[in-house]
Amino acid sequence: MTLEALPPYRVAFRRPTDDPQPVPCLDVPANRAQGAIDVQLEVLLQTQQLREVGQAAGAQIELTVGGKQPLTLQNGQIRSHLEDGDAVVLRGWCEKPGAARIGFGECIGYVLPARA
Repeated sequence: MTLEALPPYRVAFRRPTDDPQPVPCLDVPANRAQGAIDVQLEVLLQTQQLREVGQAAGAQIELTVGGKQPLTLQNGQIRSHLEDGDAVVLRGWCEKPGAARIGFGECIGYVLPARA
């Protein structure tokens, strides 16, 4: 993805007032007006068992509320946290009416067993 492709997806930069604000040298009107980029991000969990049977990645692990509310995946597996063999799939893209959808591709990270 080149920087030249991103201007149609720029949006105003806003942070909640109780969040730390940018340092003064970065807090300029241009950044406030168009200093952010509207990126859609999808975070998926794919267990080793789902991969072995050819099923797509399923639920977002954030839904477990820090492991307090386990998820039941489409194949019946239950997860409250990542396990060995699991994969986290990240997909990002920008889209808006009147502009082409552009993608950042897919990034997959696998949870490997701890070394002995």
